[in-house]
Amino acid sequence: MSPAAYKNPRIPFAIAATGRKALALAARHADAWVTTGGGKDFAQWRLNIASQWRIIEDECGKINRDPSTIDKIFTAGFIPEHVTASLTAFTDFTGELTEAGFTDTIFHYPRPDDDRWNDPVEVVDQIAAHFHLAPDSGEPPSRHPRM
Repeated sequence: MSPAAYKNPRIPFAIAATGRKALALAARHADAWVTTGGGKDFAQWRLNIASQWRIIEDECGKINRDPSTIDKIFTAGFIPEHVTASLTAFTDFTGELTEAGFTDTIFHYPRPDDDRWNDPVEVVDQIAAHFHLAPDSGEPPSRHPRM
């Protein structure tokens, strides 16, 4: 049995991982690593992110892969603080992610009827305007807008 054919170029392959086995899989095969970090507060979240990335770096070392070839994507829906509560909270948070080498972030669109994701819907428009995610030039936004 041979692997199925694939198109080249193909869409990037991202693996969500927080545990050792999945992080090793991401190191071997992923174009991007997706994480939620985990933890009860930002201090624990920072430690978890660093620990997870060290595992990826170690696993990359075993196969002679440069870990900088793996994009880092953060899903911001499961951290203790609501980073979409305000534009300032979001820019502070994404600034910290940028310093940690993250290339992308994902957040849930606010839903007023949801106990967890109920931040002001207007903040999403502010975030989009701030990061130029809705350009009026007709040109698509860059892959990684400047933060």
